[in-house]
Amino acid sequence: MSPSRLSEYASNTVPYASNALHVLIAGAGLGGIMMGVMLERAGISYQILERSEEVRSIGCAISIGPTVMRVMGQLGLMGELFKESIPIRQIRYFDRMEGDLELDQCDGIADMMFCETRYGNAIRVISRTTFYNMLYSRVPPHKILFGKRIIRTQEHDSDTGGFGGDKGDTSNDSGFVSCFCDDGTEYRGTILIGADGVYSAVRQQMYQALENLGEMDKNKAPLMPHQHCVVGITQPLDPKEFEILGNKYGEFQVIRGMDQIRSIWLMPLTNYRIAWTLFCYLPKDFRQEFNNMNQNSSLSPLGSQSNHEKWHALSKKVHAQAQALLENIRDVRNPMSNAKGVFRGLLDKTQPKAISKVMVNQGVCYRWYHSRTVLIGDACHQSLPHGGQGASQAILDSIFLASKLHALVSSPSATCAEKPRIRRSEITNIFAQYYEERRDVATFAKVGSGWFDNIFGGEGWGAKMVRFCYFWLMPPAMFYQISDLFFRTRPLLPFLPSVRSTGCVAARTFLGT
Repeated sequence: MSPSRLSEYASNTVPYASNALHVLIAGAGLGGIMMGVMLERAGISYQILERSEEVRSIGCAISIGPTVMRVMGQLGLMGELFKESIPIRQIRYFDRMEGDLELDQCDGIADMMFCETRYGNAIRVISRTTFYNMLYSRVPPHKILFGKRIIRTQEHDSDTGGFGGDKGDTSNDSGFVSCFCDDGTEYRGTILIGADGVYSAVRQQMYQALENLGEMDKNKAPLMPHQHCVVGITQPLDPKEFEILGNKYGEFQVIRGMDQIRSIWLMPLTNYRIAWTLFCYLPKDFRQEFNNMNQNSSLSPLGSQSNHEKWHALSKKVHAQAQALLENIRDVRNPMSNAKGVFRGLLDKTQPKAISKVMVNQGVCYRWYHSRTVLIGDACHQSLPHGGQGASQAILDSIFLASKLHALVSSPSATCAEKPRIRRSEITNIFAQYYEERRDVATFAKVGSGWFDNIFGGEGWGAKMVRFCYFWLMPPAMFYQISDLFFRTRPLLPFLPSVRSTGCVAARTFLGT
């Protein structure tokens, strides 16, 4: 960086009190905004840096499961969440896109009411935008800065003045981390939480630092796009045609696709609306091109300007294919309609601004933290969007970190009259605990979402056998044992009043909390 550019950053540096915990959060998506809500309630100083110029929440609907419901209650969100969401009682599966697709002629039904009886709360479906706005309203406006695209991060410690410091030093207590934005501003904090999504700039910077230290495993490939999908939310529909949307409990309806379409999902929303998702296979030439970009970069397929340009060109091609596939399903029967309606009716009732085309990644990064930087949500683990795993896992990440950070600032040494600086060794210890607690669970969530995807969209004899076992052969005891792996963990924020655990399966909190 040129001397003139350095002086420009120096003159635009936001003041930072090095003897207090101040958290920088990169990204104001669901994970970042939830982290802000929890830190606000914990009384911990923070600042959210968002690259977009305004609030954006793409996607159609998300599922909120029992794992995070007690924390929703602690944060005062339960009443609004129940008002704006639909509890799910079952998944109705159709094995074909042709024919009448009558409700009583489906090919399988998966009961979901066990969530309410075993874990105290049903899985609830809510518009992603509605849920995001619930969280956004609970963060003071001055704590979210828009138009802050991070282009570089740097860690400063007294022994080195650079990123990471001396690997053997655990006594340093005067360091901080800087985020440099493309508008010439610099922001400083005790730690940096990367909540900036699948193509995380914070992760890219962290991995570059690890590579400089010789700690980056070049055999660990970047996360690959798995599928692409088109999502949308209709405007309010005719209650007479869609009587099923007026029931107290809703249901998912899934149609297995054919050719380039993997599956179609229909999800009920309040006000007689339907959230729909079309999952599609990635074109072979896109996968090959992406593999070629991976081979040219050990850190990220988007690590160079030329790769950025290639990525955008490929994305346009994939989105064009997705739009064509969307047109192909217009005459497919809509099983939620009791008037033998087709998807044309749903698509025509969906405004263009309510339709998004997104890549779907799947994988778990092998490094989640380094020194003063840590990743949460899609920045470090991605699941296919089945069963609400993506949103729930990001919220669980935030719960664990917020709990540990509150414990750090609430310790006897931190509350004395002359507050000591937060030691880097304490920060690293928290991040290590976070990684140990969360990585296996996130990995299992990734595997579970892939299993779900194979059941409802997989092709071939293997997928048929899995479906048959799931719907007809799996003993209830085995099903519940597997479900407990997902839903038994229902933690609480220790700094807020407790919420009673309901359901017949006792709640597990995080290890070490």
